[in-house]
Amino acid sequence: MITTLLAFMLALGVLIVIHEYGHYRVARACGVKVLEFSLGFGQVLWRWQRQPGSTEFMVRALPLGGYVRMLDEREGPVSEADRALALGSKPLWCRAAIALAGPMANFLLAVVLFAAVHWIGTEEQKALLGYPAPGSVAEQAGLRSGDSVREVSMDGSQWEPVMSMVDLNWRVTQALLNPDVFQLRVTDASGRERTVLINVRQFEGQELDSAVMRKLGISVWRDAVAAAVPVGPAAQAGLQVGDRVLRVGEVPVVDAAHLESLIRAHGADAGPMVWHVQRGLQTLTLSITPVLDPASKVARVSVYLGTAPEMVWVRYGPLESLQQAVQNTWDQSALTLTMLGRMVVG
Repeated sequence: MITTLLAFMLALGVLIVIHEYGHYRVARACGVKVLEFSLGFGQVLWRWQRQPGSTEFMVRALPLGGYVRMLDEREGPVSEADRALALGSKPLWCRAAIALAGPMANFLLAVVLFAAVHWIGTEEQKALLGYPAPGSVAEQAGLRSGDSVREVSMDGSQWEPVMSMVDLNWRVTQALLNPDVFQLRVTDASGRERTVLINVRQFEGQELDSAVMRKLGISVWRDAVAAAVPVGPAAQAGLQVGDRVLRVGEVPVVDAAHLESLIRAHGADAGPMVWHVQRGLQTLTLSITPVLDPASKVARVSVYLGTAPEMVWVRYGPLESLQQAVQNTWDQSALTLTMLGRMVVG
């Protein structure tokens, strides 16, 4: 908790300093005299001034904001000798530039940070899809467990590579903001490539919440291996960590999402399910009776499934990192403004 709070305060402090520094630098470039540059509010903890009459830099007790105070006739008397250095004496374009400099500094910071991350590289989950939920858009489109997403197109002509599951989720989110039809180019487990049409027009006007994502049905692939078995029906039936579920009754289990859908479809009132599991070199038969989860109203057997997901290293060259950073920052900003606008109009 303390570590999280300190990390938050540090990140906030960096954002504030960069924002105010943008105002400060452009004000100086426009010939406006800056009286104070303050990080935080309240009691002054530290101050520094290079020489009398220059900008005074301060750190205050509450680091929840900051300000740059400039020489301005609206805030106090200005001597005739300093009138040319006052904010009000500058042309409109200069005052507008000073006002915009703070947000632009934060925008540039985001570009720099995104570029650094893209250049250094990150390890992310591979865009390998799990079993689509029954009745979902993904199932209707023909996506299958084990499909690997290679490219995405929003217009059917321009294709962009999908680097990871994070990349795919972001592109899907963008598609849901303006619901239409987009396409995925996927490769199945045997290496055959095909194009899948995803129609999300039905989500127009809906809130982008977990319910929409479930209806969409796109999820990451997880194998049907027990990773943890808390107290519950699966533990009582003898399921152990490392057991691989092969079949439920006579239905072969393709992955964890498929097994979960079978449990939900079976329900909590239909009696026991017959699971055929592999434990080492043995194949065992277990009788497991799902119970109703009172919170979600969904049948559960209390087992966590899946081993470590397949990962890919996502890294770009210097120029491509910068291009991706600008695009990421623009897209994130546009998404923020779009969501704020939707909140206003309901």
